[in-house]
Amino acid sequence: MNHRSLDLFAVIAITLVAVILVLLVPADNVAGRIWTLPLVLLLPGYALTSTLFVEQTPGVVERIIFSLGLSLVIVVLGGLVLNWTPAGLRAGSWIGFLSIITIGASVVALMRRRGQGRSTARWSGIGKFGFTFRQGLLLGLAALIVCTAVAISIRGAQQQPRSGFTQLWILPVSGANAK
Repeated sequence: MNHRSLDLFAVIAITLVAVILVLLVPADNVAGRIWTLPLVLLLPGYALTSTLFVEQTPGVVERIIFSLGLSLVIVVLGGLVLNWTPAGLRAGSWIGFLSIITIGASVVALMRRRGQGRSTARWSGIGKFGFTFRQGLLLGLAALIVCTAVAISIRGAQQQPRSGFTQLWILPVSGANAK
């Protein structure tokens, strides 16, 4: 076992403990649910951060920020995905989704750390710009997300029954009836 990989083995172990807690502890036991919070707020993002940053590991503060941010993104997108599935938004579906993401990203990070000594292939950039494959992939994914968001917002605006805008007024109860 490589001492550099102890963090990922700890992530996998904590994930498995959280899975066992969700499956064995009743849903109304708050103390048992508190012990599963790292699986929601930290572990998926940490595993994904370890997968993305193998060659240049960020500092402790950056790693914590990436872990929290990526975990929240995974939870939000996971909620959208799980809402469309027949399993729905239940504890079992959440624990399955988050544990698969966390353990899968941890295994990929372990494999990437093992092959870290190999040289990384670079794209031949135009002019001064040279991207690694990962940077180009992430840039393309970001562009796809932005284009999709713009297309969805344009389509939603075109499907509105009336043009114009909406006004939101907050009136006291007595002022709402006086028209």
